[in-house]
Formats: sequence, C-alpha cells, structure tokens
Amino acid sequence: MNVYYRKSGNTWKEDRRKSPLSCIPVNRTFLWGSHEIRIPALYIGREGVVIDICSRLPIEEILRFQRKWPRERRLSLKNQEDFEQIDADNPGSRDFLADLCLDGQPLACRMSASLRWYPEALRPDRDAEQAQDARHDGIDADTETPTAARLNDVDAVTQTPTAVRHDDVDAVTETPINARLNGTDTKTCTAAWHNDADAEALINAYECDRNACWHLGRILYDWKEGPILSPSRVSLTFHARPISVTTEHFTTMPFSAESSMDPREIRTIHPATGQEYTLTLHGCEETMHDFSGIGAKEMLYPEHCQILSYSISPEIEPGLFEIRDCGESDPPRPKEETDSPRQSGSGCTAFFLAGRSPSPDRRVAFSSLHFEPVREVRWRTVFQVKPLEDLEIHFRFASDQSAPATLP
Repeated sequence: MNVYYRKSGNTWKEDRRKSPLSCIPVNRTFLWGSHEIRIPALYIGREGVVIDICSRLPIEEILRFQRKWPRERRLSLKNQEDFEQIDADNPGSRDFLADLCLDGQPLACRMSASLRWYPEALRPDRDAEQAQDARHDGIDADTETPTAARLNDVDAVTQTPTAVRHDDVDAVTETPINARLNGTDTKTCTAAWHNDADAEALINAYECDRNACWHLGRILYDWKEGPILSPSRVSLTFHARPISVTTEHFTTMPFSAESSMDPREIRTIHPATGQEYTLTLHGCEETMHDFSGIGAKEMLYPEHCQILSYSISPEIEPGLFEIRDCGESDPPRPKEETDSPRQSGSGCTAFFLAGRSPSPDRRVAFSSLHFEPVREVRWRTVFQVKPLEDLEIHFRFASDQSAPATLP
C-alpha cells in the first residue's frame, strides 16, 4: 500500500504526481483505556511524516450506544446540544491527536483525518428500514453511495454526525474540521450502509480483525528541523479530543449587577470530577454589532445579541468551561430594496463573536445573533471533558527495521 504526503485533498488516495513515502513497519499494540491501539507503520519522506493508527472499538460499547440511541432517537436530533450529547456517547467519535518525536526531534502536526469500519454483524441490512427512509426522504435506496457518510461526517452505523475533530483541515472536504454541523439533517444522511472503500483498503492492508470495529486515524506531520529518514527512536503522546458536556440550564433577561442587591449565583458540578463550581452573574446587556463592510452585498445578517458577564469559583481554565446560548442564530436572508445600506456587506456568510471581559476576574458569553432584540436568553453551562488521560509511549526500531520496507 502506497502512502503519500498530501497537504490538501483526500489524504487516503494515491497521488501519482508524487513518489510514495518510505514505509517503516512498526506493528506495536498497546491499551489506551478500553481501546486496543495498533500502530502498523510509519511513512517518512523529505516532505514530512505520516502515521496510521488503528484503534479497536469494543463491540460492547457500540451495542450499548445503539440501545441508548435507537433509530428514532437518532433521527430526532434538532440542535447543537443534541449533537454534542450523541457525540459524547458515540464510541465511534473518539478522535485523537498525537505528538510525535523522532530521535528526540519534535515534529509539527499538519492535519489529521479518520474513518470508521464496522463488521457485518453491526451494519444495518438493506431492507425495509432503508426503503422506508428512502420513501420518506426522497432518497433512492439503490443509488445511495458509501462515501456519503464521510462527506457529511455521518457515522456509517449510527447514522449520526461523527466527531468534529481538532483545528485542522478535513481530509475529504478541505474545510476546517472544527466547524460544527449546525443545520445538518440526519434524516437525509442514511446512505452509508457499507463501509467506506478507503477504510476497506486499510483493513485489508493492515490485516485488521474483520470481526471487530475499528477507528482508523491518519496524522500528517511537518519537519521542524532537517528530515530524519532512518529514525531509531520514536516517542508518541496521545491526546483524546475533549467532549462537550452540558450540566445546567438557566435563563436571563438584560440586567446590571448594580440594580440587584444580591448577585445571582448558579451552581453546577463537573461531570467527571464531581467538583462543584459557583457561577456569579454580574450583568447581561443587549448590544448590536455593526457588520457593514462584511458579508455578501445582497444579504442581510443578524446583528443583535446579548453579552453575559460572569465569574466562576473555583477558577477553571477558559478552554475547559464556557456558557453557550441554547438557541441558534438567525440565518442570513436576502436583502430587499427598502433595507438600510448599513446592513449590507461584501464577503462572509458566518460570524464568530469573541471578546475579553473588562475585568480580569470576569468572563463573558455571547448569545446567538438575531435580527431583532431578544429579551430572554436560555443558556447552558458546558464543560470540556477528556474521555481518556494523555498517554505517552516510546519504542525503538531494530537495526534491520529502519530500512524502508513495503507493507502488503
């Protein structure tokens, strides 16, 4: 099997314009939590390094997920919180990254991509259930293609959006893979009744157990210094992708802390550690953002939102906790001739609000954007939970193993 260093496009495909990377067999297997991790090979070239990582998913976890999320429930997902909840429960969504060092030299992670492969026993049959989906959603069951699941980030067995990965570029769509799947209709994403052809190729090349479930990851690295084409030592530190877990909901209307004698407090508990945190709400104000000069000229964009000021005790890193609006922003709409010129722009179709609190001990949360002011906002507290602790492994190559080799 040939592997190429591709900075864009589908990293699983061959690139006849380039020479394949040299393959160094690894064949190392170890446990990370309940998952058996196998590193079959390392691919090295002057452009960079590619590593393939095969993670065996316990069938018991897949079956437990299917019992908790039956088909009707999977097809009823409506908002971002629903997608986060099913993502947290789906064992097929356990994406990760790994820091790589060769002979003590750290490499820079360029991008990552992943596929899932399921044995025949866990894949739905192409029977009346599929035909019912086709009739209901206007999909021709006979023409559904197995690649639809990957192109839409939908799990082949659970028919739900799979994990949204780290701040890299998706190998298939060439879009930022930290972009969420807002607006995805899972009812129209039921096409993947067969495993992806690229996943099949990896399962065959690495001789993986076809009676097991597999998460197949590929990570690309850039050299920070000169290339090491025949390394003798390898170090890998695995980092599990954090999962968003909602713990509490509350509602606010615009208010200022000065207008209330007693600051409003909300208590919430970390879902993994059991640690109790106290949120103190200091104020919530309506604001309007001026997006003139941004966006397509023929479109209007929502500009009204609310800003919630709060503090949390005990302190927790900002990246591990945040407050999010339960509602979605209003979608852009076509501009009419009577609309104000101020409301038009020239290029973007999405906006991301960010800002710092004026006080160092306070944080801010932005509500969704709307065309008209919203008097009441329903919020949720969200912790970022790592399902697995970081894992560091080291190994050496035998003297006769550092030479390029070819896998079947």
